[in-house]
Formats: sequence, C-alpha cells, structure tokens
Amino acid sequence: MCGICGFIGPAPGIWDRSGTLEAMKDRIVHRGPDDEGSFLDADAALGFRRLSIIDLASGHQPMTNEDGSVVVTFNGEIYNYQAIRDELLAAGHRFATNADTEVLVHGWEQWGEALLERLRGMFAFVIWDARTKTAFFARDFFGIKPLYYALLATGTTSAAPPSAPAKTPPAVSAGPASADASTGAPADASADAPTGAPADAPAAATLVYASEIKAILAYPGYDKQLNAEALDQYLSFQYSVLPETFFKGIFKLGPGECLSFHPETGACTHRRYFDPLPAPPTHPTTPATPAAPAPPASANEAPAPPASANETLEQAVERIKTTMRESVHAHMIADVEVGSLLSSGIDSSYITALYPNQRTYTVGFETADGERYNEINFAQNTAAELGKDNTSHIITPREYWDAIPRIMYHMDEPLADASAVALYFLDELVARDVKVVLSGEGADEFFGGYPIYHEPFSLAGYQRLPRFLRRVLAALARAVPGTWRGKSFLQRGALTVEERHIGNGYIFTVPERERLLRKRTARQTPEELCRPSYEHLAALRPGLDDTGKMQYLDYHFWLPGDILLKADKMSMAHSLESRVPFLDREVFALASTLPLACRVDDETTKVALRRAALEVLPPHVANKPKLGFPVPMRVWLKEDAWYTRVRETLTSETAAAFFDVDMLVALMDEHRAGGADNHRKIWTAYVFLIWYAVFFEDMPLEVPLEAETGAVEAEPGAVEA
Repeated sequence: MCGICGFIGPAPGIWDRSGTLEAMKDRIVHRGPDDEGSFLDADAALGFRRLSIIDLASGHQPMTNEDGSVVVTFNGEIYNYQAIRDELLAAGHRFATNADTEVLVHGWEQWGEALLERLRGMFAFVIWDARTKTAFFARDFFGIKPLYYALLATGTTSAAPPSAPAKTPPAVSAGPASADASTGAPADASADAPTGAPADAPAAATLVYASEIKAILAYPGYDKQLNAEALDQYLSFQYSVLPETFFKGIFKLGPGECLSFHPETGACTHRRYFDPLPAPPTHPTTPATPAAPAPPASANEAPAPPASANETLEQAVERIKTTMRESVHAHMIADVEVGSLLSSGIDSSYITALYPNQRTYTVGFETADGERYNEINFAQNTAAELGKDNTSHIITPREYWDAIPRIMYHMDEPLADASAVALYFLDELVARDVKVVLSGEGADEFFGGYPIYHEPFSLAGYQRLPRFLRRVLAALARAVPGTWRGKSFLQRGALTVEERHIGNGYIFTVPERERLLRKRTARQTPEELCRPSYEHLAALRPGLDDTGKMQYLDYHFWLPGDILLKADKMSMAHSLESRVPFLDREVFALASTLPLACRVDDETTKVALRRAALEVLPPHVANKPKLGFPVPMRVWLKEDAWYTRVRETLTSETAAAFFDVDMLVALMDEHRAGGADNHRKIWTAYVFLIWYAVFFEDMPLEVPLEAETGAVEAEPGAVEA
C-alpha cells in the first residue's frame, strides 16, 4: 500500500521539476512513511511513497525493467502475483525482486493493456513507457484504490473541460476475457468509454496525477477552484458523485477504468475495461419486474454464466464457503502482521472467523443510553467465541467533533457519512499494532445486504395497482404536511426502481436543494445522473430483478463514492493498509450468478451468505440484522454543546454564501424539538462547510499531522499549493 503522484508532459513554468515532485510526495507521506522514490526524465516525473508490506527489503519504487524503458509506480496489492510471476518467468522475463510490483513491469512488456485481465487485487498504478512516450493509468475493478488526475493545457493554469456525460457506460463484453479473468465483463478493448473524462487537450499537454487530491494541489500549475456542480449533487447523494471532483478540473479515474496519455500530442484515451454485470436472469423475479429471456450473445458480447434457477440454496452456500475461505487466504499474503476489524455484524465477523490470526479491533461511542451506539460488548463476546483477542476504544463526543477538520483534510472531498469519523478512530487504534487489516466492505453490495434491497418485496403487492392510481395517491400524500407512517410508501410505490433508487441515501430532494442553495448549477437531477447506468444494464440484462438493478447501481455509485472512499482515506491517514476480501474478482464471479432467492427474500437479506457463515459463526451473529456503523448523531444534535457548535457553522458568513441559512436553522430547530429527524440533512451541510473551511479558508486541523504520522508535513491548515 502506497501513495503515488507525478506529472507527465512538458510542465511549462515548472523550473524545478524535482522540487515540485518532492512537494507533491510530501502531501501524501502518511500513505507511505517507510520509503520514497522518484523517476524523472524529460517527459515524465513519477513520485512514490511506500508502506512496506511485501518484500520489505527490495520492493523499492519506481520500478523499471532491465533497460529502464518501462517505469511503474503502484499503490495496492496483487494477490495472484506469484502465479503471474511464474507465467512471466516461463516466457523468459527476468525478475530482480519478489515484490508484486514487478509483475506489472514485465506484464506490461508481455501483454500491454491486456495485463489488466490477469490481475486479482486492489490497485491504482501508472506505467511510463519511454519507448512509445505513453503513460498508462489504471484503477482496480471495484474502485478500492483511488486515482485522481488533471489534464492541463500548455500555457494555461486550468484543466481541460469534460467531454461526456458522467457515468455513461461503454459497450462491453459480458464474459471473461481469459481463463485467469473469470469475473465480470471486460470491456471491448477497442472502445473508448464516454465516462466523463476530460477531452483531449491541445498538443503538448501535461497530465498531473496522484493517489490523493492534496498532492495535485501542490502542483504550481493547477489553479484551485471550487466545482459548484459537485455541491449540488453531493446534497442529494451525500458524497462526491461526479467524475469531476469538488476541485474544478480534477477528475477521478473510475472503478474498472484505464487511461492512456501521449504528452507530445495531448491525446488522452479513456475507457472502462471492466463492468460488474450480473449474470443473465433465467427465472421469474419480483412481481414489480417480470423476467424476460436474455437475447443471444452478439459479436461484442461473450456469453456469461446464467443465474441458475435450478441452483439450490445449499449449492450456493457450499460455493460461498469455498470461495470466501480462498479469498481470505489470498488476502493474508504479507510479510508483516495482519489484523481484522470486528463489529457486531455478519460481514466483519465472517472475515474474522476465517482469518487465521488473533488480533481484532472495535470502537463504540460514549452516550447516555449506554448500549445503543456501542458494539464493543457484542464484538468482544464474538471474539471470545472465536478464540480471538479484541482491542477496543470508546470514542467520546469531544474526540469525535474535534477530529472532523482533520478527517476532512484526509478525505480530500466532503463525505457526509458520519461513520467515516468512527472509522478514522478505529483505524488509528489498529495502526498502533499492525500495518494491514482485513475489513468487511462489499458484502452488502455483492450478496444483497442492505435493508433497501427488501423494498421490491414490500412494494410488490401495491405496485399491482394501476400506475395512474398510484401516482394520484402519491400526489395526495405529498400534499399532506408532516411526516407520517405510510407517506414514503405511497410516494415510492408510485415510482419504478429506476426512478426511486439512487443509492442508500437521498438526503435533499431536488426541490429541497433548490430552496437551500443560493446558486444552482446542476445540469442533471440525481435520477438523470443514474439513468445511463440503468439503461446500459437494461440493454444487456433485460428482465433482471429490481434488487439486482439496485445492486448494480450501487456498484457504480455508492460503493466507490462512499464505502471505499472512507475505507481508503481513513486507513491511509494512519499508514494502515485496509484489505477487503469480499471485493475480490473470484467472489464477484460467484455473487453475480446467485439467484434472487439466495440474495434477498421476503424475510431477510444476504440469505446464502448468512447460511454459509453458520459454519463458523454462532446463529446469533450470522443472523443478526444489519446495523451499519451506529453513530449517535441524531442524539448529539439535540444536546446543547453540539447543537451550538453546528449552528455556529451553519449561520456563518461562508454558510450564507452557499445556503439559505434560515432553512438550515429551521431544520436544526425542528430536529431538536423532535418534530422530524433531520440529522442527515444537517450533517451533510455541516460537513461541506468544514471541508470548505479546511481547503479554501485555511481552517486549523487542530492536531498537527506530524503527531499522526511521525513525519513532518505542512503546518496545520496549510493546504494551499
């Protein structure tokens, strides 16, 4: 696990290329405090910060081939690197190290971009090929590791504009590209994906990139500006959902995407190489969406294994047991000790039960009601039953609230998921003992774990009514003021899944955010933003059940935008590598073929996964309802100290520049009086304002970064380039 950064191209006005690269590396020292390296030639500057995990003595980066013509910097882990290494040795390549990075060097020489089809792991890497003057960038299949970039036109300090709508998937092949890449759907290598990437820049452009945005901000040629449209969408989604980040001109490389850049011409080709398509349905689904037969495979679509209606629950359970054991084993590859996170839920508990080591870690909250927001006792009991050790920490309200500026600095973009703060403290606890930790992200998306995935079942009977009648009832429900039982059911029941599901959160509706914002910039509603993904799925998987549609959307939006963003940034803030055995290509290959009855039924979620977990977990753990990461935010916002702190921020001059302050105060007062639960709306606005203060107003981070990482970075609050 590491941090990478650099720039490709002429870099006009950058007289000290080495010094600029060092400044960028210094911004991400927390990602790799063990080692650092640089490569510079006339066309490329590649920087690296290392957290040593595999081949501690000789895994130094940047890493090159024998003649130095291929250079790689890499963040992540390749879990099948030993098998790829053997294949490359048999083909005549010579290896100088035992590090997984070197398979990227020689794999590029052997297969070029087809290397991606062979990889199993989490990664963001950059390859500079001096032979062709080409830079190649790639991000892993599900977006576990981040990669940001800005394409700067020569002679300017602003980035090239976006060329295509966000989240528009490319044409893809539905089947595996090789025997080693048996999961998901590799994209047609000849197709450039219209994924919201910047347009080709004028000749001799410079591309600046990094694992974290703050390193790009250290590049003198970038002119820092707020992307106002990102705020519009954030208010609905609770995270940064657009390809262009909150910083104008800085983009995210998406999950399963790669990019090729030729600095001499400014040509920048950007495509999706992997699409996590579910298998074609072969059985009736929920009443809301009758199944239709899948069309025959076309020339651009290889057949994928069907979701078999004949597979029994018992057969699915046995496949899960085998696959999960193998995935956890693969994710244990390391030359340092590995720990495991442990909450009260099935996901982390199942990983912990399968993992061979002893150390587990848990946090909870100090609240007046005691147990409601504290999973420590449950986790300790589970650890004891599994024969594991458990280390825990209780987060005080003061700790939590004082850490928010620091956390927004590490997050790079605002994220209104209150559990991110808790995860920060949990990862801090883990990092005192180990460098690597296993975590349970991805199980809900792959195996159908979110309560919202039940909704097609609860709405099925109601949606048999004529749609015009349901729309009339929804309009009547909207006209009745207040929040009352059944109101949401009537409103959501009038909509198709494509109209109602944008993810696990829909914080401010479009009318609400239009009232809240002083300046409206969004070109699309949340539903319009999600529509291309739904349409793409419908074309390739007609008749898919509604739960499957929701899962697919979450793969592209919620999972990388919220879940994996906080997993990476909060662990890396403490120089800790977080590994996610559920988010594995082999696990997805299994999960993508599970019939609906093995994912969700009318009684529970994660049906087959829970049954599989019973092999190693007691029933009260395997069958425990999903709780999430409980944070007492709704309680705190009614207490004087935190109500006052938040109100002060929401009524500031900065708040008034962005928002209708009276509306925010009304939300706070209504929440405090118990008239409505507005805590997510309040928190969403508050987090943005703290983030903005850190990155645009030099807000102090309160705790110097050198105290967190053991290495000196910028002074607290000094985040300007």
